[in-house]
Amino acid sequence: MHVIILAGGYATRLRPLTLTRPKALLPVLDRPLLDWIFEGVTRGGAKRISLSLHHMYDIILKHAQSVWGDTVSIDHYIEEIPLGDAGPILEIEENLGIDFPVVVIYGDIFSSIDVGKVYSFHRSRGGVATVVITRVDDVKRYGVVKVDRDSSRVVDFVEKPLENGGGYINAGIYVFEREVLRYIEKGRKQGIGRDLMPKLIKAGDVYAYIHEGIWNDVGVPGDYIKANIDALSLINKEKKYISPKSSVSESAEITPPVYIGDGVYIEDSATIGGGAVIMRGSKIMRGALVLGSLLMSRVIVGQSASVINSIIGEGSYIGKWSRISRRSIVGDGVYIGDTTCLGEGTIVLPYKDLSSEDLCGETNKIIL
Repeated sequence: MHVIILAGGYATRLRPLTLTRPKALLPVLDRPLLDWIFEGVTRGGAKRISLSLHHMYDIILKHAQSVWGDTVSIDHYIEEIPLGDAGPILEIEENLGIDFPVVVIYGDIFSSIDVGKVYSFHRSRGGVATVVITRVDDVKRYGVVKVDRDSSRVVDFVEKPLENGGGYINAGIYVFEREVLRYIEKGRKQGIGRDLMPKLIKAGDVYAYIHEGIWNDVGVPGDYIKANIDALSLINKEKKYISPKSSVSESAEITPPVYIGDGVYIEDSATIGGGAVIMRGSKIMRGALVLGSLLMSRVIVGQSASVINSIIGEGSYIGKWSRISRRSIVGDGVYIGDTTCLGEGTIVLPYKDLSSEDLCGETNKIIL
């Protein structure tokens, strides 16, 4: 099986986290998202993986080759200009060659989709393409897929619809036959959902594989936190993991869902839970409160500080008695001094020094 992973995007909606790393390498429970994808597709039978890259391509390529180079054959194509998610497929065929039928997967999908079963489903149907679909409660952010349930044929594909409500959406995994190349225009930016799929549905049989398990499009901060909690359910049904290599005070209150990684240090009377993810090497000092938040590696939360429903970047420091309000995102390497308060929705770019500021009355503020 040949798999193409599309990992060339800028991930602007996840800034400032993606100012210092590509989205494909955002950590999910202390492992890069890309590693979860590689693990899934190799388990499903992938023998060759082609990476389509653009933004921070060198970092992604170095990681993939160093971690997975001995497990699966890896090659890559670097987009000189962004070509959307359909354009790179033709370029990969012309520059590297494609072994059809080929699986195409977005590099920002975290799911429990069994790629091997999707591939077998496609071969059994004999169509020009298969798209994996899954049901969500709000279709507005995604491409709605309408299916003839008797035949599994896709009858319509609406990218970013206007209507609200639940329905089946494009889950970002496809299987394509060689015939698909005829409908991709060379050198032009084009999308699979917006441009390619309507042409394929009109020209031939396109089938839908229905996925009913875990699925996350890691496109916005809330979905990124959710992907970590869903990953936690894969390693522990009770959604509680405390590494045996961590040090947690007996007087600390730990309430699931919660993840505590290797080398994490939690002092007396700290309160952690409500969907908290504390990644390796972080320190939570006495009396601190971390609820529903994601702390990347080596974060320090000072005595009696609080972090609520927010994301804190790698190596950042939250001073004593400081307060990080809901929906805030603090980039890598930020220093927040004692008694500092950030209002709801605050975004702090990487490597800033904030000392004893009171911004609680300001919302959705960007600190450059």
